[in-house]
Amino acid sequence: MAMDEESSPTGLPAWWVAFGMAVDKVRAEYPKDFGAAVVNPDQRSGTVWFVGAVPEGVSERFESIGGVALRGDYGVQEAVYQQFASDLHLELMEQLGDLSTFSTYADDGRRVIVVEYGRTAKGAPVAESTVRQMEQITALLPAPAGFVIEFVPVDAALLLAPELFHGARELANVCTGAFPVRRKGGNELGILTAAHCPGTGSYDGAANAFYSPYPYSISTEAGSGGGDFRWNHSKYGLSGRTFVDPDEPLRVFNSRSGVQSGDSVCMYGKTTGQKRCGTVVACGVNQTTTVPDTGQRYDIGGLCRVGTWFTAPGDSGGPWFFGNTALGIHYGRAWENGPSAFSLVNNALNNTRVNLVVDSAGNTIP
Repeated sequence: MAMDEESSPTGLPAWWVAFGMAVDKVRAEYPKDFGAAVVNPDQRSGTVWFVGAVPEGVSERFESIGGVALRGDYGVQEAVYQQFASDLHLELMEQLGDLSTFSTYADDGRRVIVVEYGRTAKGAPVAESTVRQMEQITALLPAPAGFVIEFVPVDAALLLAPELFHGARELANVCTGAFPVRRKGGNELGILTAAHCPGTGSYDGAANAFYSPYPYSISTEAGSGGGDFRWNHSKYGLSGRTFVDPDEPLRVFNSRSGVQSGDSVCMYGKTTGQKRCGTVVACGVNQTTTVPDTGQRYDIGGLCRVGTWFTAPGDSGGPWFFGNTALGIHYGRAWENGPSAFSLVNNALNNTRVNLVVDSAGNTIP
């Protein structure tokens, strides 16, 4: 492992470690059937999804752990949940307009549709009558079977933050964010970064800047389409701009692209503190990564490398780019004591289902 990271995770709950080990075994034994695994916020329960029906014998792997739900039809059912959350958001916005701001999403690990609501368009607190209207509107829509609706008021102090988040700022004191993003088909905003970076914590000086990790917001995959990336669900709005160097203006990345040998690339990280540039030497580099949420290690692929090492610990998760084109997310070294390497942004956006944000209104590019 040759990631640019400064510390290793400690104090993980015993249940979480046991769950992660069992999931790794199931993933290896049923590679074509395995879909996803989600740890619930209580860190004592979770859900394991399979593409079709749950394979026979899988339940035995989790009997000694407890608190694990096994579900089939991963992807099919998920689309239903996410579509309902999107439809609910549109209905609330249409009927309540400026009376509140909303964010809706499906937490299928807990079987909950979450409705987060905050200030009015004029910055005033949400009235109790508006909350009752939300509940009445939601009650008229048929929620997916087995799901309940959860209403979560958002801290007004967070919504009234004086500044919007930019990309490429310090993350949890140990990493760097990359590009501002928005979930495909939804309204959730976030900061793209490396999977081996924290999914919660501070950002650009703001404490507790992120919600708990959004379902399927992390990807550590092998092969040419893989990489090491995640997006952190932001409690704040986004500017659509990214920091690239102390002596340059914030930059809007209005395009994205893959790379090949010979391409010029640049990067920025919090430790390096300035833009560094080089030339792509090769892609298809394979490595291993450790996700701090679980402490588990995974094989990853699809990394590209330059000819030398010009990054440092703490740069992990930072943006790679050229001009106004987003290219990648910083990983670390391609191998022990090797040159600098990064995951491809196209793989990150596809695998974690987000698009690049280009302005403060949350507009995106495909």
